[in-house]
Amino acid sequence: MRYQVIIFFIFIFSKVAAQSDGVLKLYTPETYKSTISGNWYFESGTFVYLESNFAYQDGFYIRDFSPFNNLNYVDARLGVQFQISDKWSGGLSQKLAKKEVNGLSYTEFNLVHQGKIKSLDFLKQASLEYKKHLSTNLNDLGILSLFGGLHKGFKVKSRQLGVMVSYRAFKIKELGGDEYSIYKKRFINKTILRVDAYIEAFKGIYVGLFALRDTEYYPTMNAGPNDRLNLVTPTYGVSLNFVINGKNRLNALPGMLPL
Repeated sequence: MRYQVIIFFIFIFSKVAAQSDGVLKLYTPETYKSTISGNWYFESGTFVYLESNFAYQDGFYIRDFSPFNNLNYVDARLGVQFQISDKWSGGLSQKLAKKEVNGLSYTEFNLVHQGKIKSLDFLKQASLEYKKHLSTNLNDLGILSLFGGLHKGFKVKSRQLGVMVSYRAFKIKELGGDEYSIYKKRFINKTILRVDAYIEAFKGIYVGLFALRDTEYYPTMNAGPNDRLNLVTPTYGVSLNFVINGKNRLNALPGMLPL
């Protein structure tokens, strides 16, 4: 099973690499992000979590979303992750977000598997998400994503330290869209390459740093070989995670997988 999953991710990487040939690549201004989350674990390993993200990008503001009028994105997510076995879990969550002046709703279902490659934790996640626009007339979206990550944990003076490298690929379908939908022109519509490092600052309180490369894949109006656009957003952030009843957790990370 492990090798089939690795081969599958190699296939996804090859498809993304093929999408980078003969394209117009643009870089947006850097984004700065902060994440705060809390996880409450039960004896079974199942946990309930609450998460919120705040993002700032130069040139984009909410403006009318006081007191966060210097941000361009905020969200809040509530979810539950059911521990099915030592290696498998599945969950659902609901997120409300504000991006610039648009209200958004995300309903997500996921399935997670945790394995090993020698001393590394090999994490896999498949997610199905329904994205609804609350304040515009845009079509809603169905989003399928596949996540793979390698994690290594350490002990430093009885405190936990961890690093992780992860990759997530998205396939997006515009619900109600026609053959001219911008999401039908590219095999993969979005990818996130991410690096995380965290430390247990106090018992049950984890502080982390992360950096990611967020790439969105679009068609352009140009005909010929350069009719595709890759929009790249470098993002840097900090995270704060509170874990309650952490002795019950079975997952490799202190809390939920990075999303």
